[in-house]
Amino acid sequence: MYHPNYALFFDNHTPFDIPGVGSFFDAEAFTDQLKRCGVDFLGFHARCNQGFAYYATGIGIRHPSLRRDLFGEIAECCRRKGIRLTAYLNGGLSQEETLRHREWGTLGFDGHELGKERVTPFVRSMCYNSPYREHLKAMIREIAEHYPVDGFFIDCMIAYGCTCPTCVKLMREQGFDPAKEDDVREFSYRSSLKLCGEIASLVRSLLPDPLLYFNSTGWEDRRDCDTYFECECLPTSPIWGYEFLPVMAHYLRTIRPGTPVLNMTGRFLDWGEFGTLRPAESLKFDLLYGLANGMRPNIGGHFHPRGDLDLPVFDRIYEVYSDLQKREEWFSGAEPNTEIAIVYSGKELEMASSPEIRGLVRMLEELKYQYDIVLPEPLKKRYRVLLVPDTVLPSPEACRIVRNHMEEGGTAFFCGANGARLFGDLCGVRWIGGSGFEPAYFRMKQNLKRSPELPELPLSVCSPVEKVEASPETEALAVVVKPFCNRGWDGVRAICYTPPDAETELPFVVCKKDTAYCAGNLFTGYFETGASHLRALFREMMSHLLPVPLVTVENLPSFARVFRTEQENRTVIHVLCYAPEQRGKTVIVEEGAGVLNGKIGVRLEDGNIVDRVLLVPSGEKLVFGIADGMLSVSLPPFAGNLMLALEYRKEKNC
Repeated sequence: MYHPNYALFFDNHTPFDIPGVGSFFDAEAFTDQLKRCGVDFLGFHARCNQGFAYYATGIGIRHPSLRRDLFGEIAECCRRKGIRLTAYLNGGLSQEETLRHREWGTLGFDGHELGKERVTPFVRSMCYNSPYREHLKAMIREIAEHYPVDGFFIDCMIAYGCTCPTCVKLMREQGFDPAKEDDVREFSYRSSLKLCGEIASLVRSLLPDPLLYFNSTGWEDRRDCDTYFECECLPTSPIWGYEFLPVMAHYLRTIRPGTPVLNMTGRFLDWGEFGTLRPAESLKFDLLYGLANGMRPNIGGHFHPRGDLDLPVFDRIYEVYSDLQKREEWFSGAEPNTEIAIVYSGKELEMASSPEIRGLVRMLEELKYQYDIVLPEPLKKRYRVLLVPDTVLPSPEACRIVRNHMEEGGTAFFCGANGARLFGDLCGVRWIGGSGFEPAYFRMKQNLKRSPELPELPLSVCSPVEKVEASPETEALAVVVKPFCNRGWDGVRAICYTPPDAETELPFVVCKKDTAYCAGNLFTGYFETGASHLRALFREMMSHLLPVPLVTVENLPSFARVFRTEQENRTVIHVLCYAPEQRGKTVIVEEGAGVLNGKIGVRLEDGNIVDRVLLVPSGEKLVFGIADGMLSVSLPPFAGNLMLALEYRKEKNC
């Protein structure tokens, strides 16, 4: 299986009335620019979401103003220059083909063929059970048999929901109710997966060891169809934002370890927008984040319909990729070293948008912990700590995993109603019900005064609190404080101001030797408010469960991100210091933040004896110290990003 290193992807969705498509295009010059940027993998359109083909098709609809085999010229140049090529086809959208074959389009649950929003590529979508199904596969076969492609990128395989007569008949045969919107969506999702499976079988019969990816959510259900994964995330677009990539980066690598994962960002501020070029540091933040988490870089761009070369775009890509390539020795084959797992039991489709998961991920990253996100199936590695969020009911499989983990000597964090009801015997609490306090407060016990962020006053939970009873073997670190009155409307007056009243007997945080439990949902509260005392409280609980983490820091801002990866005889520490800034309606990174007097601590594994600590890629040697199994090193002043390499010589313990 080929593992792409540096990729580019070019959108080429061209409206029907644009003249001169491809008239300025020079395939040699275009692919020369790919080579200059060190690109070894290209994604390019064979058929776009407008329904037009850019190759010599005998099946599809060639763009009316195209007079050449655009895709074919690119494919031949890529073959000669050693660049792997995947052919893009939009599987879920094809405006022109739907106009000519109305029966190929979806009939929405509300009875409409068109989406409510008209100026969007999604105004028309495809029915996966119509004759379009065989038409799409025929185009894939045509491309594979006539062009030197290495695989396919099939886009927008989304469950649009269709109630056409064919789908309704199939739904009834399979036990779905076409009068229920949830059933329609589920049937559509299964239809999408079925078509993905058919395409995967077809492509594997035509190409040896193909690169194949179906772009939509549902990676877990499609794991046998995709041969590599892509995480499409343009953080400057409100569709994704800067909270999306951290969730998916820590999840995708756990689905099928060893599978290549591409981190697709964009050179522009939003897809479909031609006139912006993001700053180099903005792109570096996205791509360095991915590289530190085992993802390979992929920058998306727009192909101008005439074929304009747009040299400034290639210059920016060259600037970014050449900087990354200087550090390739420390990226190649590196595996993230993690010791914490978030056990998520909800639908994968909802994971990236879950306030609780986003809040928890933010806390972990701001506290510099090394973690994964895993779905409920047998864990593929051993973790020191499992985190079980509250808002999604853990599945029976997830509960079994957690209990096995505890029986094998692991530790775990639980919170809220689900934590107490399902794991109360493990964490020493009994669930009674909701506290009824709105809002609820908590106060730290007198025996815990480690953090200035946890002052001696009642602090807001920022989320609902459960009423639990703690067993005698637990230690209470915080108690619930009730308000004078609940926020609300009493029929006459608005009750908006609800100060804390008095401590209750209700425990808020309790710990045992191997567990920590919180009666509130810290993570949703943190996502909603960003209250630093919630993060500080979580840090105190984690210090109980994980006294010596893989990485510690001093004098780094909360927005800095630190990741640890491993290579043979080497540990690499990645430090990213960028602060996404809200500018009007857009969040963007323009430059890196400066750091002075930063310090990193690295927990050493048994048998690793450090020879030297190097600044990457310069090779400058840094002074370090070792005490109690922790290596400490002071960081030189830097802005934006910095990498350290701890190089070992292996010796057996006596």
